[in-house]
Amino acid sequence: DNILKLSELYDSISYVKLETTHESLIGTIKKIIPYKDNFIIFDNKYSNIFVFDAVGKFIKRIGDKGTGPNEYIKVDDICFDQTKNRLFVLDNTRGRIQVFDDNGKVLYNVKLTFMPNEIEYLSGMIICYNDFKTNDNTYQPVLNALSTFIKSHAVSDIYVSKLKKIGTMQNYEEME
Repeated sequence: DNILKLSELYDSISYVKLETTHESLIGTIKKIIPYKDNFIIFDNKYSNIFVFDAVGKFIKRIGDKGTGPNEYIKVDDICFDQTKNRLFVLDNTRGRIQVFDDNGKVLYNVKLTFMPNEIEYLSGMIICYNDFKTNDNTYQPVLNALSTFIKSHAVSDIYVSKLKKIGTMQNYEEME
């Protein structure tokens, strides 16, 4: 059989019941990111980002919804840099990635000129995935839009559109 059993991967499995409060109501969990002794949980249905501890106690929400300079309208995806303790929040409605520190404070916003469906931080790289059909001429705006972001975070490569590599540090110029 081609069935993979969890018991073949793990010695034990435990379940964590998350505390339910008025501030921590979750609609649909899209992503869970372990961080130190906590979990960062992305609720795709209501565009919320929560932090719970290892036993499920609600700690805080990260970010605020709204149209202010450091607020997001809709969270499309999140990823986390475990080395520098930074949370990246994709908000395609505002056309940007917000960068938060591990206390939930906005460090800065990065303007995007394209719309990735998903983002991931992996081995010093921001991976942007989209499933739009494009030709190679559309990649240059991607390189230009992320150049400052990449240089300021020591990101060496960008991947976009079904993980196709589109550039390295040598391709980037400072963003205005």
